[in-house]
Amino acid sequence: MAKKSSQSVEEFDFNNVETLLQYLDDQKRILPRRMTELSIKSQRRLTKAVKRARILGLLPFVIQVEY
Repeated sequence: MAKKSSQSVEEFDFNNVETLLQYLDDQKRILPRRMTELSIKSQRRLTKAVKRARILGLLPFVIQVEY
């Protein structure tokens, strides 16, 4: 997982799937704040954008990994 710097303020848009995928793990779950190093406000924006993209069908909800 690539850690993002908290210095870079990003505008999260649900249409920009490539940016949102950077903040998801291999099972397409949203990474926690301690891993993304985003501010609380930015993490909320990220969560809202990911949820909107999921509802519109741009991102999957969960991917089941078989071990």
